[in-house]
Parts: sequence; C-alpha cells; structure tokens
Amino acid sequence: MSPDCCQSIIEINDKKKKWCFLARILRLWKSWDSNNSAVPLTVDLVLMDSYGHKIDANIGGEFIPKFHSSLREDDVYIMCNFNVTLNHLDVKTTAHKYYLNFTKHTKIKKVDDDFVPIYSYFFTHPQVFLSPNYRSEELVDVIGMLAKVEMEDDNFIDGEMKKVVSMDLAKDGMLDRTISKPHSVYAINETTKAHVLDQWVYKTIRHTLSTLGLCAMGSMSVILGKVEHLEPNCDWWYLSCVCNTKVIPYDNMYYCQTCSRRVLIVSQRYIIRFRVSDNTGSATFVMHDRMASDFYEMSCSKMLQYAINDGVPEQISNMVGKCYLFMVFTRVCSNSDSVNSYPVAKVTADGALIQSFKRHNSIE
Repeated sequence: MSPDCCQSIIEINDKKKKWCFLARILRLWKSWDSNNSAVPLTVDLVLMDSYGHKIDANIGGEFIPKFHSSLREDDVYIMCNFNVTLNHLDVKTTAHKYYLNFTKHTKIKKVDDDFVPIYSYFFTHPQVFLSPNYRSEELVDVIGMLAKVEMEDDNFIDGEMKKVVSMDLAKDGMLDRTISKPHSVYAINETTKAHVLDQWVYKTIRHTLSTLGLCAMGSMSVILGKVEHLEPNCDWWYLSCVCNTKVIPYDNMYYCQTCSRRVLIVSQRYIIRFRVSDNTGSATFVMHDRMASDFYEMSCSKMLQYAINDGVPEQISNMVGKCYLFMVFTRVCSNSDSVNSYPVAKVTADGALIQSFKRHNSIE
C-alpha cells in the first residue's frame, strides 16, 4: 500500500470494493452490549482525507478484534478494500452519499503524514439548517460562543418523543438560539397525538397543588390549574450573563457575581412568576427563559417590544384567569423574594388535551 495510489474519499461509490485512500480518523466511538461490557458491539469512525472530504465507516462485531487495537483517533492510515453501501444512517455525521463497512479483506497501515489536516470545518449558516426544508438527519458545523446549555428535555420530533439538549450560541455580541428549534406540544398527526396524550395524560403522574409538596424531589408532575395573578413586585425578565446569572450594573458595564468578572455580552431572559390555583390550594410557578420562549413562540428580547411603558405585555398578562395544564418539576426553588416556587417544564392550553386529562382523572 503506497500513498501514491490513493484516491480521494469523494470518489468512493458502490461500483467497486477495492478503494484505497489516505485518511485521518477524526472520530472513533464504540457501541456496547449492555450484557457484555468487555467487547463492543460495533466501532464507528469518521474518516477525512487531505482534501477535507469525510465519510462514515463501521467495524462490525466479528471484525473488531482484528482492527480495533490498530486504530486510534487522530492518527493517519492508508486504508483499502471495503464494502461500500448507501448511507441510510438515521443520523449522518458526514454528508457523503456512501458508507464504509470493514471486512475481512480490509487492509490498514498507519503512516506519518502531515498533508491530512487535523480537522476541517464547513460552517453552515443558521438560516440554512433552521429552514423547514433542511434535512435534519445530517450533522453540521456551526461557529459561535457557547452561551448556555439547557437541561435535557423531551421534544416531539418527526412524530416521536426524543431527548434533546438545547444550546444558545452568541455571535456579534448578541445571543441567538441557533442549535434547536422549539417544538410545539400540539398535535400534528395521529402518531404525534398518541405521544402527546401519553406524556400529558397517561404517563406523567397527576397531582393536585395540595399534594405537590409531598412528591419525590426531582420528579415530574402534571397539574391542572388556573392562573390567578402574576406575582407582585417581580420582574418578568432580567439581564443575564452568558452563564445565565442575573448581572448588575457596574461602571458603565455589567458585573456577574457567579463569574466574578465584568461582562460585555448580556441578553434578556424570561423569568415569569405567577400564582396558580386548583380546588385544593395554590402555589407559585415560574417559567424560565427556554420554556417561556417556546410557549410564546418569541424570544424575550422580541417580547420586550410589546411592553408598554415598561409594563407586562398582553401576551403574558392574558394568561391570568385561564386554565392550563402544567408539567412542573417537584424540585422546589427559591426566588429573590424567598417565595418557594416550582419550575415549569411545559405548559399547554390545548382544549382537547385538557378535556382528555379531565376525563382520565374524573375531574368535573
């Protein structure tokens, strides 16, 4: 195997198996059998050639002993002879049409080669991958300062409930949520309806406000309640550092006590506290920035445009007097006024969901 006979990764197709190329292993990870942690089920790789072209590859269980000890992330190899198939992976780490499978005939040889870059990025503008027509199964490269990482959350994507971790990126001195789009809790099709009903009606424990304080800490509960009023003397938004801590004015700038430094990049974030009641009692619920942005379908900075004379926008005040289904964490937190409150994970005013919830729980 000589580097002189190597081809480019972009040329690879399923017309033949005897491909030979020079590539660096950008990523290498293993999938394990829960019943046998000694040997991985598969080993997956992302390979990149000297032109920056990338392709996914896989080593099946029977071939792992032959190749695994010889491969290391970041090293460069000459690789030959693969089974080439169309890339039908649910999540594609590269945009290549094809996918490589190691076989018993695959050959690898480690080489020292500085012509293959350590990494290569093709940055995608947020407008591209946030558009409705974007193929979301393909991973993309983005650039920006990581400003915030949300807690793991359940979102309905393509008719299924999936775990999602959302992040905020900062660019040009402003914060943009560019990593994930908010997903509505309202039904889109019959499959989604089933998942929504499961989440709100059947699978999440229902509690009343009188029993909420008895729940195990950190659990999730569904509450049917009426918004009585916004908590008095509490702002509905605040200026935040990138660490999500409220900043204070300091010498024509801002100061973050958590980061112990002056900060230049700040953002407006929701923190809406309101009193909720049912026929057993009342409690204070708090909607934080991510949850409120999803519910109102606009960022806090945009909502501020609707605030008249620095008051509360109608989109928020109109919640008073109406009934909602709340999914809340039973982890009690304290706000600056020392009032115990329950963080809201999700909220919906969907009439069909509320009626289903009432029927299932025999509520008049």
